[in-house]
Amino acid sequence: AGRPENMGIADDDALPRSSSASLAASARRAALDDRKKQFEQLLTAPNVDLAQLKKISWKGIPNEYRAIVWRLLLEYLPSNYDRRADTLKRKRKEYFNCFKKYIDISDDERTDAEIKMWKQIDIDMPRTHPNYQLFQDPETQRRMHRLLYIWAIRHPASGYVQGINDVASPFFVVFVAEATGQTPADVVPVCR
Repeated sequence: AGRPENMGIADDDALPRSSSASLAASARRAALDDRKKQFEQLLTAPNVDLAQLKKISWKGIPNEYRAIVWRLLLEYLPSNYDRRADTLKRKRKEYFNCFKKYIDISDDERTDAEIKMWKQIDIDMPRTHPNYQLFQDPETQRRMHRLLYIWAIRHPASGYVQGINDVASPFFVVFVAEATGQTPADVVPVCR
């Protein structure tokens, strides 16, 4: 008495393994679908409730929403839906304008500290996730180098410190995945 099968309810042990696994997979899919609906509702609202977005993000963010959620939670984009596209366009323009000022210049135009920082980033690029082909790609290294150098110049209180390349790499992967219509796992396959 009291066991689920005695009450007309089958427990997992009473089901064949394949049925139990199938039910578990169905439950996971349903839970993921519900989470996706929560994110969709929040992200399409005229103004995103950032407190609620933080709360639901603690349990994980579905791949297709990760880039926008990170931008919102890091206050890179405004919570107001109507202002996001213009803000993103303006910030991208600011970033590309930094090339003329910080990247496309000779070492004669850099301070000694800037030259030292540039060289340290050069040293760190091949060390960034050496087991992942993406981070050993020369184009990826060039883009990461620019990103890290511009960030360091624009944030002089911290500047560039060894290891910040590893902090930036998940952002790079997520935003490359978004731009290419892939998942992060497609961009950086899991090494086995």
